[in-house]
Amino acid sequence: MPDQIGKSLTPMQADTVYDLVSLGYSPKRIAQVLGLNPEEARAFILEAKVSGTRLYEIIRSAQESSHVDRVVLKAAEGGDPDAIEAYQKICNRNHYYAIIEAIDDDEFTISV
Repeated sequence: MPDQIGKSLTPMQADTVYDLVSLGYSPKRIAQVLGLNPEEARAFILEAKVSGTRLYEIIRSAQESSHVDRVVLKAAEGGDPDAIEAYQKICNRNHYYAIIEAIDDDEFTISV
């Protein structure tokens, strides 16, 4: 059943799929990167095409996000001040998420 692959993705794997789609990777290549066996890879590729599945939604969201980023970048390169500001916000957001990912969970303890 194709929907099982998307449901079984860990949050880290879902983030990896999202990032790889944003970079233009195909579902076949993503399956290879995730180290799926041939049967799982076939299910992954099929599920990526089935509207309404978790995997399809992850891929669609990543594609839409990367498209918006490219459109904003193109407008910013053209000198549009609003696009420049929006692109700076995108860069700052991406930098913030990179910092958060780099922090070890046990590096900072919160005491109550």
